[in-house]
Amino acid sequence: MDEKRIEQYNIKHMIKRAIHEMQGIAAAITCDGQINDTEIQLIKDWLNKNFLALPAWPLSELATLLRDVLKDGIITPDERIKLSDFLKNISAETDKTALHIEGVFTNNPSLVFTDKTFCFTGKFKSGSRGQMEKTVAERNGIVSKGVVSGLDYLVVGSLGQEAWKYSGFGEKIQKAMDHNAKYTAKIEIIREEDFIKAIESKPATTDGNIEKDGA
Repeated sequence: MDEKRIEQYNIKHMIKRAIHEMQGIAAAITCDGQINDTEIQLIKDWLNKNFLALPAWPLSELATLLRDVLKDGIITPDERIKLSDFLKNISAETDKTALHIEGVFTNNPSLVFTDKTFCFTGKFKSGSRGQMEKTVAERNGIVSKGVVSGLDYLVVGSLGQEAWKYSGFGEKIQKAMDHNAKYTAKIEIIREEDFIKAIESKPATTDGNIEKDGA
């Protein structure tokens, strides 16, 4: 293994370890249903110490949330609740199959198919990934095999989401979220059930020959 691959492996391992550590901290802090100033300071100090891992979700979103909470020097009850709810959702005790963090998925999306680019990730209860891709092509959409520049939608399968962060499809979600943090043009991350609702409301217009974009 060359030096670059070793460095990449070490960084990925460090980020994964940091996320697991914060999940444990989150579980400990939220076990009593409250979050006090000492615990908030602990989180701030931990984030400062682990700054190299902050580009990764959920640490990136936690850092942004904490900045917003602390920016005026006053922590309101509503802000404590919001921070506590976020920590509960990312904690080690959270059921990953039910994980739902505000800001990850687009709520009540209005999907457009014509000339829009879709990428699929994960396992789908509604059919194979190939079948999902075909439904896009039948509606004059474009299919991408990866998260690329110009991607409009990343559709996430509803099966196997307990592995959503550290599996291959979790990496696609992370890449889309990293893109959204950097650029004005956002990639909408769509739940499988919302995608199915959209295709059911928009009948096919072509034979489904897939035009693919990206690797």
